[in-house]
Amino acid sequence: MSGKRKKGQNDADQLSSRGLGQPFSELKDRLLADNELRAAYEEMEPEFELIASLIELRRHRGLSQEELAQIIGTRQPAIARIESGRYHGMSVATLEKLAKALKAKLVIRFEEPDQPNP
Repeated sequence: MSGKRKKGQNDADQLSSRGLGQPFSELKDRLLADNELRAAYEEMEPEFELIASLIELRRHRGLSQEELAQIIGTRQPAIARIESGRYHGMSVATLEKLAKALKAKLVIRFEEPDQPNP
């Protein structure tokens, strides 16, 4: 066997060195070790949870983005923007439409913030 590396192996090494090609949970843990990134992530966590629950429920219902869009009277790119987090300022009315289309219960509430451990 020669000392030459295979192209695919070199590509995998390059991706891994940039944080690509590894499990998301490992990348997330590594990135969240940075206090500044962790604070930004925690600030956006409710939005991430909302998006993840929307995607999970849509898939569980066996609907494509196109099908969900048709049900609520919009186009697929709008659903893609919502699911990617690129759509900001979503109204409660839109959330209600999505919930109805997915035969889900929409729950929005205010809670006391988590108290930091002393």
